Amino acid sequence: MKKNIFKKAGRVFTSLALAVSICLTMSVSVFAKNGNDLENKNINYRDYLYFVIDGKDYKMTDLTTEPGVDLSGSNVSAEVYAKVDMDGLNAAMKASGSKDTFVLHKNTYMSRYEKSTEPIVYNFQDAGNGTYAIVDKSGAHMTLDNLAHVATVGLYIGKTADSSSYYFGMDAVVTNLFKLNILGKVTAKATVNYKNAEGTILKQLEYETETTGYWGENVLVEYANLPLIGTSYNLAGDTTGAWISYGYENEINVTVERIEPVFTGLETKVAEVEEFLNKTEDKYTEESMTALTNALEAAKNILANKDNAIQADVDDALTVLTDAKDKLVLVQEETVNLKALQDKVAEVEKFLAETKTEYTKESMKALKDALADAKAILADPKNAKQADVDNALKTLTKAKEGLVPVTSDSKGTEAAKQEAKAPVTGDHSFAGITLLASMLCLAAGTIVFVKRKHI
Repeated sequence: MKKNIFKKAGRVFTSLALAVSICLTMSVSVFAKNGNDLENKNINYRDYLYFVIDGKDYKMTDLTTEPGVDLSGSNVSAEVYAKVDMDGLNAAMKASGSKDTFVLHKNTYMSRYEKSTEPIVYNFQDAGNGTYAIVDKSGAHMTLDNLAHVATVGLYIGKTADSSSYYFGMDAVVTNLFKLNILGKVTAKATVNYKNAEGTILKQLEYETETTGYWGENVLVEYANLPLIGTSYNLAGDTTGAWISYGYENEINVTVERIEPVFTGLETKVAEVEEFLNKTEDKYTEESMTALTNALEAAKNILANKDNAIQADVDDALTVLTDAKDKLVLVQEETVNLKALQDKVAEVEKFLAETKTEYTKESMKALKDALADAKAILADPKNAKQADVDNALKTLTKAKEGLVPVTSDSKGTEAAKQEAKAPVTGDHSFAGITLLASMLCLAAGTIVFVKRKHI
């Protein structure tokens, strides 16, 4: 019986939705006394209206008749333009008995929906060369994606663009007017307003169906299946359900009565956490401790406002508080990595034991000092800091790489320095040298004199 009621309600809603769609999207002048439906003259306006998609013209008849047109791979953001075959339409009008020649009327429009009661209306603007831009009131151009969601098309022709007497062709459907294979099925979403008998909103939440459908198709949401019903609220007033549309921004209003929550579990957990915080001496990370204190504060706020709380809020607060306590993270002592420094110390010690190269005293002293500092850090690992370890490794590495070998030049320089430091053992003054030279000259003169005398 219940299902039959829903089926009837669905048919009634669909009929109403169709009527609402037409009324909302049609210009008021459609119902003017002098308006005439082209179909009464056996003229299908869809045969004379074309849409330009990716530079190609498509007749509306082809786009709206199953199986439609394959547009897979097309750019859904590309702008769509329209063309109207007025020559062909005028010929059809004359064949039906009309003696007048017609032009496109300013009332021509298209519309689509994003919300179930607020259509987005597009008008045709002459773009030259028989082409019309399709733009909304903000000036935004219709895209291929927009075209796929169009619910209403109205083509108007008159003796002049603004004449009061005209003919029109019309399509107004709830969904899927254009048979384009660029659309998949989507869920239906709605904002649910839980209201009391006075109409005051007690709670709002976002709802999404598990089922999917084509854009604009309708689905019945039974109130009894909404979240919070039966746990936080009981239904009051209408208990059937609401029809919403796939792809639209829907709204559901349901009248409810609040169920008195059970606070025992939350009260117990709050007391437990407060006692824990008062007694614990362990150190926890700031992030995990902040999460716990925030959860505790939120839980206490709910308990302080019991008259406005619902069971869902109580249950959520208990879950968050429990998780926050379970996920506390202890602060860990810093783990110092000594491996690299240990390896470098071993390397340097082996080098010093095996090297046969002589290095300058300054560079060798720098290496041995760096080695001693590194070994001192390794000897006290409990008090070692990673920064100190890293600096010691850097210094030791640099000292080893900075060793300066002793060369022959450096040896000569060193010998000269040593000779300069040696004690003086003879008289090397200028007076002594002069006296020695004089004595040598005197001896030489005596020898020459003796030789001459014997001649």
